[in-house]
Amino acid sequence: VEFRRGVEISSMKTLLAEMSADAEAIAANPQLATIAANLKNGVNALSTASDWILANYDAAPAAVHAGSVPFLKLTGIVVGGWLMAKSAQVAAQRIAEIVSAGVERREAEPLEVVVGHSLSGMRQVRLPKSTVPRRTCVAPSSTAIS
Repeated sequence: VEFRRGVEISSMKTLLAEMSADAEAIAANPQLATIAANLKNGVNALSTASDWILANYDAAPAAVHAGSVPFLKLTGIVVGGWLMAKSAQVAAQRIAEIVSAGVERREAEPLEVVVGHSLSGMRQVRLPKSTVPRRTCVAPSSTAIS
């Protein structure tokens, strides 16, 4: 376990790896391809932002602090999308089980709603445009300027 300034940094990396693996598994279902693609984009953006924070904290803590709210917003969007994607995956698996078991199709209708809501939600959610500052410097007064 690696620590920086007393904070364990492997937790975010572990979460990113789990979300990435789930995105790959979700992509195996063609019905959920849009969800998987959007989740992968979100995980990549969050990974890039996390790496930027770790790379810049010691040299430019003010810049990192200035980006903390957008980072937390991005984290919430991506983790929320990941949970929606996982619920859609479970619902799609359950629908397939219902259909293959020959149970009445109406039994699957509530699950189809879950998949539909997840598809709709993942299409509408947009990542923040400036997740990681393109150019950030620290002025002599330690005020971050982007």
